[in-house]
Formats: sequence, structure tokens, C-alpha cells
Amino acid sequence: MRRQLRAIEGALTGAVFVVRGRTRIGRASDSDIQILHDGVSRQHAQVIEDNAGNAVLMDLASNNGTFVGERRVVRHRLVPGDEIRIMRARFVFEQVEDEAPDPDAGVFAVKSNAIETHRRTVDHWSLDLPAPRERTPSSGSLVVEPGADRHRVVACLPDGSNYSGDIIGDILDYRALRLRSLRGDPMSEADVRRFGALQGALHQPPGDPDPAAAGRRFCRFRCGFPARLRYGDHFGDRTARVTVYDLGAGGAAVTAQIPDLAVGNLAWLVIDLVVGKRPRTIVFTSRVVSSDGGRLGLLFAGAPEWDQWRAR
Repeated sequence: MRRQLRAIEGALTGAVFVVRGRTRIGRASDSDIQILHDGVSRQHAQVIEDNAGNAVLMDLASNNGTFVGERRVVRHRLVPGDEIRIMRARFVFEQVEDEAPDPDAGVFAVKSNAIETHRRTVDHWSLDLPAPRERTPSSGSLVVEPGADRHRVVACLPDGSNYSGDIIGDILDYRALRLRSLRGDPMSEADVRRFGALQGALHQPPGDPDPAAAGRRFCRFRCGFPARLRYGDHFGDRTARVTVYDLGAGGAAVTAQIPDLAVGNLAWLVIDLVVGKRPRTIVFTSRVVSSDGGRLGLLFAGAPEWDQWRAR
């Protein structure tokens, strides 16, 4: 049985965060769930496992508090269905069967439209993606009908060959393992081996003919699939469709015509996936670092350059 926090309101809406050991929530770059909002403390809250094996939510003396429902809490034993609020971000605590996705069956990005579920089940095509800024119950979702606009996620290496495996899943695994390594968290031998393998696959290799490659830490893979970009001054309250044409562990490049999104602004790259037969939503907190002729360069939060980068 897997414990998880599923974001149901705010810029991270749709993302699922697995709760294991100690899960940190806050504005700091080493948070497992990073919420970039001025009202969120750097170390705001955490979920830990107590001696009895229960998941416990703890507020870390935050300025604006941690709430379960409408009640401010300091320490609270979580039960499935509890709604956690930190400023305008909301999460629901869940326990679900731990079923591994089957990437061999295909990884597809889905171009989805926000519509409300009419209390029905649409096979496995129901994606739990409530619209931004709406406090939506867990039954509210985006619905992707069978035969909807799906694009297989294929990534090309600099030499033109295809990346073997699930590029988005590998990037997520690498980022999670790198965060644990930087914090000095305990890692199993299997995790250490996996981390080393992903470093070899995702770090910038020598000999890349791209002139910009010398300044990169991570390899950039050419691709082409639909996604969404959340942006706006009110915690990502606006959404635009984009196409991801370049992706790496530290950032992405997208095609988009968004006149009011400027270099230095925060944005959240939302990728709606079907992995095998399971829907999944990925949200990368990002900063716009370049804008040129309808193309935007995004730097992911937690990338080595994040804290050093400044808008010019």
C-alpha cells in the first residue's frame, strides 16, 4: 500500500507525491514538495512515520500555518481523505494499491481539455486534473475519451538515436535520488546503483556538437509532445497549451505564444501522461530563462543553476 499526497488546488494541481520516511514541504529547494509562494516558509511542514507506523503531519513553526480541513494543526495523524492546506495549495492524503506502471506498453502525452466529470467512470481514461484555482472534490477530473489526441513520448539523443526507456520517468527518478543524495538521506544499494545509471544517461556527454552543450550539466533530448504551462501572478491561475520540443533533467524548451509571460517569471510545466494503462500527471516548477520568437526556455526548480540564476 502506497501513501501519497495528491495536489488538488494550486499550481501543483494534479501532481502526486509519494510519502515515505520523511517528506518535507516548503519553499526551500531541498523540499520534497516545493511550493514557491511568499507565504510559505522555507521549511514549512513535514510528514513523518511515527513508531506505530502512522503518517503524521507536523508544522515546522511556519509563519502562516498548516491546516487540515479548516483547522490549524501542529501535529496531526493523517487518515485517508484528509485535506491539507498550506496557503492556497491543497493536498489530499491517500492510500492506494502500489501498482507499478508498465512503460513497455507505451508512454503517451495527452492533449486534454478541462471538463467536469459527470459522476461516471470512463474506463482508465479519467485523469484527476481539476482546473487551476478551483477547489475541486476528489471526484472532479479531466476526462480523456478513448481515441483522444495522444502522442507517444520519444526522445532523441544528440547523435539522432532514440533514448531507451521512459525519459520522463527517468528524469523524475533522477531528480528524487539527487535530492536525497544532496540531503544526505540514507539510500539503499539499489538506489545508489540506479542513481549512478541515471547520471550516466542524463548528464551531458562529451563531444556534443551543439555550441551550447559546453555550458550544460544535463543532456537535452529532442522530442515533440503536448503539455500545458501554468503561469500568472496568482499562483499559476492561467493555463496555455504548449509543445515540448527539448527536455532534460534540468529544464525544457517549449513552443508557445504567451505575450504576458516574461523572462524571470515562474511557470509550471504540466505533462498529462498515460503510462501503459495508467494516467499520470507530472508538474515541473520552472522559471522562464529565455524567450525568443514563440519559444520559451524553462529552468526546473532544484536544478543546480536555480539559486544562481537571476533575470537580466
